[in-house]
Amino acid sequence: METSLISPVKSGKRAGLWPKWVKYIFFIALLSVFNSYELSAQEGTSKTVKQWFKVIQGKTGYRFFYNDDLKGLNKTIVIENKIKDINEVLAELKSKTSFNFKVLDNNLVVVVPKNAPKVPITVTGRVTTPDDPQGLPGVNVFVKGTTKGTITDMDGKYTLEVPDKYDVLVYSFIGFNNQEVPVNGRNKINVKLKSNSEKLQEVVITALSIAKDKESLGY
Repeated sequence: METSLISPVKSGKRAGLWPKWVKYIFFIALLSVFNSYELSAQEGTSKTVKQWFKVIQGKTGYRFFYNDDLKGLNKTIVIENKIKDINEVLAELKSKTSFNFKVLDNNLVVVVPKNAPKVPITVTGRVTTPDDPQGLPGVNVFVKGTTKGTITDMDGKYTLEVPDKYDVLVYSFIGFNNQEVPVNGRNKINVKLKSNSEKLQEVVITALSIAKDKESLGY
């Protein structure tokens, strides 16, 4: 039987005397705590690694990215019957499998084999936006955790020599949200960057402030 994450709480006799806003804040606080420990396992239940990925995806906001031909995905393992957060679960999966896990900013978990030899790969692609199919020039494209990178040309195209096929590429441009994309052995990666109105507004305000400062200085 699957363990319940939230145990029933008996209300006190004076609970009804609490103001509604106090109850609301208390509920939000409890909800935030429970969200940090959403994953629980079934006692004595064996699942394959891929099945555990699906369980985690169904109970958290994390998604797993991997090649179906990776060896060890169908290995059966048991996760103890304890309420755990995502980091504890990934640590246990790592200890019981032949995989490492890279957690990206967008809650994407990249699954890579342990001790895999680095295989360089050439990646080409094009950066556009959802609103404009034309290429976006001047976008920074670099390998996460390194200084190795390039920028897109006038058509939004780029070519980058990546040290390892399991590296992660980061796409960055002023006024747009950064995007992290696992290479995962692919030679072609096209990306659509989404605009960030807050960042764009900051850029405009900064530019106006600089212009104003120059006027006050007389140049």
